[in-house]
Amino acid sequence: MNTNKETIKKPELYNVLPTVRVTHDELSGIVAKWLKRHSQNILIPNCATIAVDMKTLEQEKPDVIGWNGCSSTMIEVKVGRGDFLQDFKKPFRQICEKGVGQFRYYCCPSGLIKENEIPSKWGLLYLNNKNKIEIIKVAEIQKANLHAERNMLISLLRRKK
Repeated sequence: MNTNKETIKKPELYNVLPTVRVTHDELSGIVAKWLKRHSQNILIPNCATIAVDMKTLEQEKPDVIGWNGCSSTMIEVKVGRGDFLQDFKKPFRQICEKGVGQFRYYCCPSGLIKENEIPSKWGLLYLNNKNKIEIIKVAEIQKANLHAERNMLISLLRRKK
């Protein structure tokens, strides 16, 4: 397993007042619904299977993760600067092979996170003032912890019985 640490440019701490007021759970629900069926599926594939705030034995607990026939997309929802800055301390953010999602995104209210603050290969989604998801930056494919993803899918299947 390659454990190359990607150089992550640490974002600066500053105050940003989002133009959209939304709770973490509300934004997770909006982005999960969007990931399942949206009109920009050429840029970001729609995912038939979606899990929101999945609790499993795995170390990473993504806010939203979706699977389609050929890939997985993970979306971390952030509604505050502090939560975003804390995210960089997680071990699966330091070494990409430990994280889930072949495509990884941050989703936040418009302007809360700037494009130059996210790790390379990550994408950025904004919730605009019309409560619509906008693609700011498309993610690039990266290695993912497929073992953890398989365990999440199995856990999801058990819950649907």
